[in-house]
Amino acid sequence: MRLGVFDQRGVTLLELLLALSIMAVLLVMLFGAFQMGGTFWEKSERELLQRDVWRIVPELVAAQLASPSVAAVYARDDKGIVAGGTQRRLAFFSQVSLFPESIGGNFYVEYRIEQRQDGYALLFYERALPFLDLTAPVEAPGDDVFELVAGCAALSFRYKIRQNDGGALWQDTWTLEDAAELPAAVALTIKKETDGIAVRRVVSLPGAGTEQ
Repeated sequence: MRLGVFDQRGVTLLELLLALSIMAVLLVMLFGAFQMGGTFWEKSERELLQRDVWRIVPELVAAQLASPSVAAVYARDDKGIVAGGTQRRLAFFSQVSLFPESIGGNFYVEYRIEQRQDGYALLFYERALPFLDLTAPVEAPGDDVFELVAGCAALSFRYKIRQNDGGALWQDTWTLEDAAELPAAVALTIKKETDGIAVRRVVSLPGAGTEQ
């Protein structure tokens, strides 16, 4: 039996270059697919995190307002710490801390809305009552301020104030001079521009009902 003769011809340089070119194209396509997948994954994670922030932040504010402290109605000098609120600032005493490591007690809580070039930001400051000087005003607390959310098209607080006739009205401000108790409710409005669509979110706290 005669065995077949193997082709002993070697691979030419042109064939080698062609094979390498094909492999290079395949690798570029493969890495491009991985990069697109990674970019899509990161974008999805950012969008999910952003949606969680819009959902969680109002819940945190509501949790603290739902557990007010009797220290909120203490009489204080005008130059010292005063509980109250405007459309851009809300300060009060709460029995709930946003920090898990904090022990129970009374906490001075302050939310501030800051206007920036990219929109509005909600800042948060908290300190336990034993470590707070009630006679000194709280200015910029520095590193103790935490940013809860930023890049908002609009941010504001409103207050439902009890009236002498037993009713309640929504107002833009709340002071202990006008109402010597906490508001019946507080509404936080967050407006975020997402792909050109305005998303308006109003969170009504206990007893708020529907904002008019």
